[in-house]
Amino acid sequence: LIEDESIWKEPIPTYRELLDRIQQYLKKVEPVYGKNKKEREEKFSARLEAYMEEHFAEDISLADIAEYFKLTPTYCSAVIKESTGNGYSQNLITIRMKHARELLKNTDLKIYEIAVQTGYKDVKYFNRIFKKETGITPAQYREKIQKIGE
Repeated sequence: LIEDESIWKEPIPTYRELLDRIQQYLKKVEPVYGKNKKEREEKFSARLEAYMEEHFAEDISLADIAEYFKLTPTYCSAVIKESTGNGYSQNLITIRMKHARELLKNTDLKIYEIAVQTGYKDVKYFNRIFKKETGITPAQYREKIQKIGE
């Protein structure tokens, strides 16, 4: 792209003109490279979501995910925030609670077993998070779902 641009064929007499030409060039190439960047970020975001869906029950940190993808935690965090509207921790909670609701609805597992299967070692903490996210306890959720199914 640089060789084809006439703005580079003439000498650049001043620093100000150099900055102007660089700005002109960036305006021309941004739609091409910006689109590619957006596509790359969307693909990465999908891979990141898939990874979190696959590993939600594990004790995974943002640093673990960044290390897996060979990126910085800051970049991973920004991509998660951009794609979901939530930060890493809230996104992980959302995924875990989705799976917890499915297990409460479709299995007879005890609540402490569901807590462990969704990445929580402490059932009291699991109950607190579940209630914060849904407005009711896991036991109340299961009871409500069973009444609807009758």
